[in-house]
Formats: sequence, structure tokens, C-alpha cells
Amino acid sequence: MFNSINNHLLQLNEAIKKDAGEILYEKGLLNILNLFGKPHISGSYALDLMTWRDLDIYLEVENISETDLFELGAKSVLLSIL
Repeated sequence: MFNSINNHLLQLNEAIKKDAGEILYEKGLLNILNLFGKPHISGSYALDLMTWRDLDIYLEVENISETDLFELGAKSVLLSIL
């Protein structure tokens, strides 16, 4: 039974991580974030332990204006439409 659960979790991680990778690399979220600062991917994606569809990303910036913050949000929202 343990092997069955383990295999299920491994397959789930692989599928969710593939989807997250598409968002980061193919749809260009990482490129967008790089326009505004230095992104750091952390959490379950970085640890290869994904069981839920979420991405933990920290954006290292010296200073970000309110305008840039809204521009970042707008560009990110467009990814879900494309």
C-alpha cells in the first residue's frame, strides 16, 4: 500500500511540476519577473514535492514603484489568458 501511495504522489508531483514549468518557462512568467527584479523560486517546486498547484516565488528588488507593481500584475494576468 505504501508503494502505491508513494507512486501516486510521485506522479502527482511530476504532473503538477510540468504544468508549473510551462507557466514559468513556456508562457514566460520567469521572463516577466526578470524585468522587475531577481526571482527566486522556492517551496514545493524547488524541493520537487508538489502536491498542490501553487508556486512560491520571491522577487528580489531594491525598489519597486506602485506603477511597476501594477504593470507586473497586469503582465502576469495576461499569462492566464494566453
